[in-house]
Amino acid sequence: MTQFKGFTSDLVVPSGWVDVSWHNDACPSYVTPLEGEGLHIFIDHHDPKEREPRNESMPRFFISRIDDEGLGVGVWTGDDWEKAKSVMKGGPENAPDMDPIVVSITVSKQEGA
Repeated sequence: MTQFKGFTSDLVVPSGWVDVSWHNDACPSYVTPLEGEGLHIFIDHHDPKEREPRNESMPRFFISRIDDEGLGVGVWTGDDWEKAKSVMKGGPENAPDMDPIVVSITVSKQEGA
């Protein structure tokens, strides 16, 4: 994951999270190791000035619920790492629902991931 060097240097990603970062992504991402539905977190740069798009008001963490088809729907965004880990640990059935204006994202499954 040398493409995203420095993005997570200020935190410890929990063991068991699977790195599914893709070279076209703006930041690294991880999924919970669950069969079928799970949660997917994108972790943006710790320096707000380095985030994509170049918008310092963008939250650092974005979590989506993913289903077995790879479709993701946003459930939480924020800058609190402890809260992000708590949402991920709770699993998809306990993830909060975001405001419905949040756009769905599609997560492509990688071979062997």
